[in-house]
Amino acid sequence: MVKEMTIKGSIRRKGENKTLDTHEMKDFSIAPNSNFDFEVPVKLKDFRTGTYVFTGSAKENGHTWRWTKEFTIDSDKLEKMKDEAAHQVHVPT
Repeated sequence: MVKEMTIKGSIRRKGENKTLDTHEMKDFSIAPNSNFDFEVPVKLKDFRTGTYVFTGSAKENGHTWRWTKEFTIDSDKLEKMKDEAAHQVHVPT
């Protein structure tokens, strides 16, 4: 079991340095050989069609893992994101 892991992720437009959104989870625990979705809450007003880059890292007990993934948002995907976001309820912590 991996315990007390810190996971961070950020999104930026490809070719730009400005970070659009970030998310961090602290004291995260996970079992070996597990998969999970790491979602970065996004401000849709900052997104338009184009290519983006997700950069993530996980740190635990002196170990660090890093990864980068490009993804593209076309007009259909952007419209779907806006439709789905309009129906979500956000409860403050």
